[in-house]
Amino acid sequence: MKRLLLFSAALLAFSCGDDTSGPTGGQDWAVYSVWGSKGPAEGQFGDILQFAVAPVTGDVYLADRDNDRVQYLSDDGTYLGSWDFGSDGWSIAVSQNGIVFVGSHEDCQILMYNLAGVFLGGWGGPGSGEGQFEELAWLRCLPGAAVGTVDLSADQVQLYDETGSLAAEWTVPGLEYGEYPGIDNIAVNSSGNVLVFSEGVSAIWEYTMSGTLVGEHSMASDVDCIAAGEDGRVYLGCTDEPRVRILDSQWEESDSITLTGLVPG
Repeated sequence: MKRLLLFSAALLAFSCGDDTSGPTGGQDWAVYSVWGSKGPAEGQFGDILQFAVAPVTGDVYLADRDNDRVQYLSDDGTYLGSWDFGSDGWSIAVSQNGIVFVGSHEDCQILMYNLAGVFLGGWGGPGSGEGQFEELAWLRCLPGAAVGTVDLSADQVQLYDETGSLAAEWTVPGLEYGEYPGIDNIAVNSSGNVLVFSEGVSAIWEYTMSGTLVGEHSMASDVDCIAAGEDGRVYLGCTDEPRVRILDSQWEESDSITLTGLVPG
């Protein structure tokens, strides 16, 4: 899981940075900044499965499931604040209008906070009905809907508005209910379409916000995680080397970046 966090950080830097020209020529990139350590103190972390960046401030929000809290830090790792979550927080996302969504894996709920941690509301609960989850996992803020999530047990993508009303849901053909392989991650591309990734199938499916399939793209077997940029590019984290492969808007590989300082595999 540590290697996934490092790759997610690299993908986030490439896909969300201000420089959309991107790296060229197969340039090597070194790890230049490392924050924190394991523990319960400010700026320390337990088990982090997902983090998010606030679009306006650039601050980083992390759901720490071991310490039952959300921490937020500046983009250089300076501790800014935290709030107790009191549950098994697996996932986190921050919307353009400053709502922090935190997914409770244990309670099967999505809870909303402002950027300072003031509770705003939430929805969910265990079950298979509308607005319920069997195994809540990744969150992703999407245009036109407050948040998208993955229900791992059902292998289902669900999109909700800010009131918790279900806007769309769908399953991916070929992924059996609750069986391996399943959905490993989602992202949103520059067209506003949802990218659904399965490491077990080595494929990305592209859906509209209403759940209409518009494309399927095979990936190499070493791809572990994905991200998408506003410039139309898709970023693939590959741990075997390790490196980031960059695809253009036509899904052709346009570049790759070797990440020095990380251990392969």
